[in-house]
Amino acid sequence: LEVGLLLCNLSPENPRYPLIVAKAHMEQGNLTESERFFKSSVKLSPTLSEGYKGLGSVYLRQKEYEKATKAFEKALDLEKRDIPTLNSLGMSYIKQGLFDEGIKRYLMALAIDNQDPRVLFNLGLAYEEKGTLSAAVDSFRRAIAADPSMEKAKRQLERILSESPNAASDLTQTAPTPKNPHQDFEDVSLDPLTLKKSS
Repeated sequence: LEVGLLLCNLSPENPRYPLIVAKAHMEQGNLTESERFFKSSVKLSPTLSEGYKGLGSVYLRQKEYEKATKAFEKALDLEKRDIPTLNSLGMSYIKQGLFDEGIKRYLMALAIDNQDPRVLFNLGLAYEEKGTLSAAVDSFRRAIAADPSMEKAKRQLERILSESPNAASDLTQTAPTPKNPHQDFEDVSLDPLTLKKSS
């Protein structure tokens, strides 16, 4: 954090330095300061997608889902094929109850990489919350195939199949109400790869 602040003071026109500080604040849980520095980066360079991705992540954590959606959409305007941003955008739509929009973003991400286990897991949760159990089961199975160590996907799959044994084949089966909706979505918007240029 101190190095990032020093760099911001030495080179206040460089939009990448506020990203370093913003990410450090986010890791410490200081979302207000994180938001301030991500906004600073966006102001310095409105064409740098990382600032919008960071803002979207802050807004997700603050449960400001409409703001998160706008920030992630702006990031996608600048970087169309970014899987972490599509994943996080899908999450922001799902948390607003806009299942079809969220699912659409997950499917867009899977069109880029159909084996991304985090996106497959989130797609499964979205289908489950929407009530499309057979699609949820398929997504969780694909997530497990892509990453056999993904315990959350295994637990979701086991729970669905134990509560609704025909879910794997019955397209009319409706989902049981999730015990804690949205809890387990995988947020990858601030993966190290996403901000690799700023570190």
